[in-house]
Amino acid sequence: MKKSIKDNKNKFTSKDVVLLVLGLLLLVVLIVSIIVKNGPRSGKLICTYNNNTSTMKSSFDYEVDFKNKKVTNLKSVEKVVSDDAEMLKDYKASLEVIYEKYRDLKYYNNEIVLDKNTLTTTTIINYKKIDMKEYRKIDSSNSLLKKNKIHIKKIRNLYLQNGAKCRYK
Repeated sequence: MKKSIKDNKNKFTSKDVVLLVLGLLLLVVLIVSIIVKNGPRSGKLICTYNNNTSTMKSSFDYEVDFKNKKVTNLKSVEKVVSDDAEMLKDYKASLEVIYEKYRDLKYYNNEIVLDKNTLTTTTIINYKKIDMKEYRKIDSSNSLLKKNKIHIKKIRNLYLQNGAKCRYK
């Protein structure tokens, strides 16, 4: 019995199904690779870096909130642990000099605490509310700023270049 062309018109062969599945799979892989490469438009970036030497242990944790690829808030917690009390005191004094210029800048909060053998520096910056003009005066060499905004990709690349491991949350 002969089959008419009409009968075969609405039937898929197994080859057609395989090609369709492969095409959809390729599309999903392409979409995922674009998202992984460029990262999400909004969310949270978590970066960590640890460094241990014979005289000290240090850990750096960065939590960056962003919306439309622009950084909105940043929290960094940097810890240095050492039995060398003099080195920790000197390091604390150096950090105090660095952060002193930001002391009166609203929405830029920094705290430096030396507790026994641990020096902890916590910095919280609200980029949505901070006076960018004043911020630029203090840190005119800040290469992360473009049109008074910080792009999430730039800050992520900076952390990665310094050895941190980053993930989007």
